[in-house]
Amino acid sequence: MSQIDASGPRALLEIHNCLMKSLGISEATHKDSYEIRGAAGLFMVTVKRSDGSTETARGYIPSGKGFESLASFHPENLSIEARRKYAMMLRAHGESQSQIAKWLNVSQATINFDLRILI
Repeated sequence: MSQIDASGPRALLEIHNCLMKSLGISEATHKDSYEIRGAAGLFMVTVKRSDGSTETARGYIPSGKGFESLASFHPENLSIEARRKYAMMLRAHGESQSQIAKWLNVSQATINFDLRILI
């Protein structure tokens, strides 16, 4: 594992680029904007490129583990039951239906339906 000097914005970009690389996203530049969100053991990285394109990757950290256990999260491979479980967990962490839909890569209407069934 390489060591990174975490002082200053350049170092922070380098740290974030390490995370992005582990998720299969191309490195960000100082001209790109990016957001890293986390909830309920899941995280999502979205990079908006200076050319207007966007890349998004999702991951999870198993309960009780640290970043060394980082794994990709592919919501399109979830069963309906698993998707609903994640929707409930994210809702319990205060996420809106729109944001849950982004997390799980489905429509807001699908999340609305899923949550109505479960509540």
